[in-house]
Amino acid sequence: MSNEAPLFEDDAISRILTPDTALPTQMTPTRLVEYMTRNNFTFFSDEHGDLFGIWDRRNFVFSVREDGMLQVRAMWQREASIDRLEALLEALNYWNESRIWPKTYLRVDDGGGVVMFAEQNHLLTDGITDTQLDDLVDCAISTSLMFFDFLEETFPDPLKEAM
Repeated sequence: MSNEAPLFEDDAISRILTPDTALPTQMTPTRLVEYMTRNNFTFFSDEHGDLFGIWDRRNFVFSVREDGMLQVRAMWQREASIDRLEALLEALNYWNESRIWPKTYLRVDDGGGVVMFAEQNHLLTDGITDTQLDDLVDCAISTSLMFFDFLEETFPDPLKEAM
């Protein structure tokens, strides 16, 4: 008998080994609310049905279009200077070339600030089960957070360094 920790948590193994017998159902904004509620996440919604939440100080927006497209978009909590644009683009290219998810990009605002985003889009016209939805959104959140952690390592916060 080995004293090593198991490779997977028991719950993860049971989810992998137990077939999901539920039939896929249409992706709707209500299903997103049910996901958030089922997972005890704090969130709010706007008049369009988009959901907003914060994970590790990072803002997330979840939306479902009428055609069943699920979009999860997240924004890095820091804004960079336009002077760092080349280095930021190199970091984005490295991430996008070496990872499947999430798609990453930046925007330059009118004041010269650079904002970094992570985004995943999934066309779910054939529907999705609750288990699949849980896995998909969990993955979108966790891989977006991984990207932002990569940015934190690549571009350390000078204020944190000074403390």
